Amino acid sequence: MKLSSLAQEANILLWELMYILFLSTLMVQLAQDEIIKIALAHGVSMIHPGYGFLSENATFAKKVEDAGLIFIGPRPDVIDSLGDKTKARTIGMRSLN
Repeated sequence: MKLSSLAQEANILLWELMYILFLSTLMVQLAQDEIIKIALAHGVSMIHPGYGFLSENATFAKKVEDAGLIFIGPRPDVIDSLGDKTKARTIGMRSLN
């Protein structure tokens, strides 16, 4: 099936947007140290990770705490435990006993 030129342009745009989204999420992952560095430089005492990748990232939460800042969210060990379905299930089952 041949796509119309408009459909082809839309398809190209969709792929470009997906690529930009991928790069932006990758940059957020790579920018963890930079985020902490900026927070420290500006006298920030707490970091709220928002509702994305950093809010579910135990490594980032640990880096924030190690820098002497407060991570607004679950402790790194909690993120690590509940982010793994098997660990979370085991914790849940223990709480029932």
